[in-house]
Amino acid sequence: MADMTALLAIAALMTGPDYAASPWETPTTAVTLTGRASYYRPGLMRSVQHYRGIELEPGQVCVALNRKGDLGRDVWIGHRGAWYRAVSCDCAQKGHYPARLAGGYVVEVPFWLAEDWGMAGVGPVDVEVRFTEPERIQE
Repeated sequence: MADMTALLAIAALMTGPDYAASPWETPTTAVTLTGRASYYRPGLMRSVQHYRGIELEPGQVCVALNRKGDLGRDVWIGHRGAWYRAVSCDCAQKGHYPARLAGGYVVEVPFWLAEDWGMAGVGPVDVEVRFTEPERIQE
């Protein structure tokens, strides 16, 4: 009986109001994020994709969102009027999450896409991240 009492006490601590998951661990609840995009070094996004076992559909791009809770989510990345269908293959390290938020970063893209956008070696660009298909969003 003492063991059951101890287990119940531990369970109460782990589910009480002071034991909430950090925002990094939970999925994004916003429909749209606007901010800046940074990019991975050449080949890194493909390595992450293979490590995580993520299969892309034709036309999809692997990206990294800030939150661990968004891993595997389908997203759409908008830049200069063009939309890219993507999957969140990676996320920011938990310790980097606050700095990415403070810097206004919302996504990291593969190097080849950074080259297409003209940001490789230059710096971040403004983007929009949507969690539903752009044509289905009611504005």
